[in-house]
Amino acid sequence: MDKGWISLPRLHPAYIQGVKDFVKYACGINPNSNEIMCPCKKCRNVKLVKKEVLGEHLMIDGFLPSYTCWIFHGEFVASPVARTEDKGQSDSYEGDEMHDLLYDAFGIPPFVPPTNDTTGSNSNYGPDEKTKKFFSLLKEAERELYPGCSKFSTLSFIVRLLHIKTLSGWTDKSFTMLLELLKEAFPEGDTLPKSFYATRVLLKDLGLDYHKVDACPKDCSLYWKDTTDRDNCIVCHHPRYKQFEKEEIEAKKDQKKIPHKIVRYFPLIPSLQRLFMTSETASLMKWHAASRTNDRKMRHPADTPVWKHYDNLYPDFACEPRNVRLGLASDGFNPFKSMGISYSVWPVILMPYNLPPWLCMKQPYMFLTLLIDEPNGPGDKIDTYLRLVVDELKLLWEIGVDTYDAKSNQMFHEATVYVSDLAH
Repeated sequence: MDKGWISLPRLHPAYIQGVKDFVKYACGINPNSNEIMCPCKKCRNVKLVKKEVLGEHLMIDGFLPSYTCWIFHGEFVASPVARTEDKGQSDSYEGDEMHDLLYDAFGIPPFVPPTNDTTGSNSNYGPDEKTKKFFSLLKEAERELYPGCSKFSTLSFIVRLLHIKTLSGWTDKSFTMLLELLKEAFPEGDTLPKSFYATRVLLKDLGLDYHKVDACPKDCSLYWKDTTDRDNCIVCHHPRYKQFEKEEIEAKKDQKKIPHKIVRYFPLIPSLQRLFMTSETASLMKWHAASRTNDRKMRHPADTPVWKHYDNLYPDFACEPRNVRLGLASDGFNPFKSMGISYSVWPVILMPYNLPPWLCMKQPYMFLTLLIDEPNGPGDKIDTYLRLVVDELKLLWEIGVDTYDAKSNQMFHEATVYVSDLAH
């Protein structure tokens, strides 16, 4: 379909006709379902709506301008990276959006592990064992769900099930029971995990996981590293776990202790390492040093006096253009769309400034590192939670990590610096 109407005003005749054509096309993909992903500017392909109100959403709120490849509504877009698998296998998952989900999750285009095992005089040539293991896991997760299955890969099916689990409030036990039933129903040779725990292990190895860290409800401290085993706050001595009456204790004696507050932490280092796992993004991570136009006009943070001053202070860091410069942004919002409900969620996001200006602020390259939720915002005590990020940044700055560069097919020692605060 012609998609030029997407950017037109909502009362334009071409836009109105485009909406009608889109609704007819999208709703015809799966006629047995009453709900469909809504690509309006508010729903953003995250919410399911009734098919009969899809057109209403698009007319009132407008069509999402960036949604030009309709991967959630039946369109198939081939991976932009040449795949090593045979043609028949790459075409077998038509309509499967897993590559696009991986793109969003990892912040990089879908990639293929290098098959060149050539070794030279340089011992750093080629990926290390950890990187090879990741590529192997990804290839394993993209296998067909069972022999002859042409619609789902293992990973895409797991993600769809977890999505339904989250929306429907399934327990871990019910999810495991469903997996056991599906394994009995599927033909022999299926690749479905046996339990919810096995599913979490697979996703964790692929980097699609996070850590839960207990925190003091007064935002004084985290139960982290040297305070992991404490039962009260090291600052205000507030109990770590919720207290129950004796009757409730007897009823809950077989359950785990419930902390007063939990902060969710998404490790930064694996996300940064994956930026270098395809030659395309590995090249772009050197854009600020190799491709930037130096005409004394300010178009990028690398054009600022602060950036140049920092390079003069730390020439050893500056001489390696692949070392990562990061910007940080954080702000709170009410997730319930009602100011009458006192609740706040604070995401902490990091962006790599190595990338060109048309990419470094795009969603796939914005890494969520912290998610702080509580009735009241952390305010000036947000630094308590930023310790989790700072610990990783200090590791990268003081020691660095070995990272595989797909462009040069070599390992290098990556360091990172936090260069700016974009809060509020």
